[in-house]
Amino acid sequence: MSSATDRGPRSRTVDPADDWRLLLPPTWLTIPTEPEAGRVVVSRLIDRMMEGKPRDALIDVRVELDRTLRRQLADAARAGATHVHALSEPLAGVPVSASLTVSPIRTPGHPDELASALNLVLGDGHGVLEHGYAQAGSHPALRRVRRVPVPQDLTHGKELMSTCVDYVVPTSDRSVLLLAFSTTTWQIEEELVALFDAIASTLHQGAPA
Repeated sequence: MSSATDRGPRSRTVDPADDWRLLLPPTWLTIPTEPEAGRVVVSRLIDRMMEGKPRDALIDVRVELDRTLRRQLADAARAGATHVHALSEPLAGVPVSASLTVSPIRTPGHPDELASALNLVLGDGHGVLEHGYAQAGSHPALRRVRRVPVPQDLTHGKELMSTCVDYVVPTSDRSVLLLAFSTTTWQIEEELVALFDAIASTLHQGAPA
């Protein structure tokens, strides 16, 4: 009879902000947004994803992943997030770019300040494919899916699109929790959006299970 220890890696609960919890698949890694610590973890993550593959053959993929993750770490730090959660294993043998940041946005002043803070983090709405009401766990939320170009200074001048799924979850009168997922792996974009939605569905408050 198999025991729990025989079943391989299991999902884990992370604490993205205050008393909020999310359940992440076992193949996701948590990276600190502090620059030096983040650089070390990103390097190890990419080495792991490229293990057993010809280094020269995938040099463009390696550079893309490195720049994408470092940019996401910098953006997440500016938005107030202390960590970025990223897919750490290839899917079907192919390295995949997929990440999540969770940012608590607090504005103790006028409600207009919250709108300004959200606009700063979410941008101008360019490239929106879907938007509407949704649930993040048992909590009401606004959900948006968009496709936007990645700055070409991060892609050696190549055209690269990023698919983003954002959840805005009200937590009080003047604060929200922002879940921001993104991927540049267009080949399995629909599957990754479904995965992002599944992760968002685990959002809950209270002590980890």
